[in-house]
Amino acid sequence: MCQALLEIMEPDRRRGDGEIKEVEGLRREVKKEAIQTAKKVLKSGKFSVEETRECVPRLSVEEIRAIAKELGQI
Repeated sequence: MCQALLEIMEPDRRRGDGEIKEVEGLRREVKKEAIQTAKKVLKSGKFSVEETRECVPRLSVEEIRAIAKELGQI
């Protein structure tokens, strides 16, 4: 759902600076939520980095590995 929302809100040449900043803010918020979700999934201990990537496709495997390392799971 978040991906669809971002695609709808994708800035184009007709949008003003205010709308572009709003989209950028939305992207940051979506990224933060993806990171929090990945942390919860990894903390559960039930999923590998690759499985977590399937649950949180917004993040790359490298980003999820960095989160796992930060949590002391790697």
